[in-house]
Amino acid sequence: MSQALFSELTIIRNVTIRIANELSQNQIEKTPEGFPHNIHWNLGHIYVISERFYSRITNTSPHFPDNIDTYFIPGTAPTTWDAAVPSVEAIVQLLENQLKRYVEIDSSNLDEKVQEPYTTSTGFTLSTPHEFIRFGFYHEGMHIGMMKSILKLV
Repeated sequence: MSQALFSELTIIRNVTIRIANELSQNQIEKTPEGFPHNIHWNLGHIYVISERFYSRITNTSPHFPDNIDTYFIPGTAPTTWDAAVPSVEAIVQLLENQLKRYVEIDSSNLDEKVQEPYTTSTGFTLSTPHEFIRFGFYHEGMHIGMMKSILKLV
């Protein structure tokens, strides 16, 4: 099962990266009317939330270079960014490196309890690496859908 789990993770993450690499800067940065975020924000947000999950799975500190979390946590928006916001290219590199770290997780303890469970905004409590990874699929997939919706309007 762990092989399939990491294979699915790789497929989903590669879709996210492909979206980032195939679009123009204008498409990535434009925020359509009625949307609070652009594709740039969604990419950074995917990284930040996935990094929070990774840190709980591995009991390590999250890797947030250049204060990336301050730009992409829930409640933030591109309208409040300054010139130091991480570039899409930097975020893509972080997403690629993060994927490499995820697939190196020890698969023998995917169903053991983590030290710090997490309850999502939708009310699900995640308490094993397997649960964090699977919920991450949902989260990233939801933002892939948002990016595709934005793309139709820009």
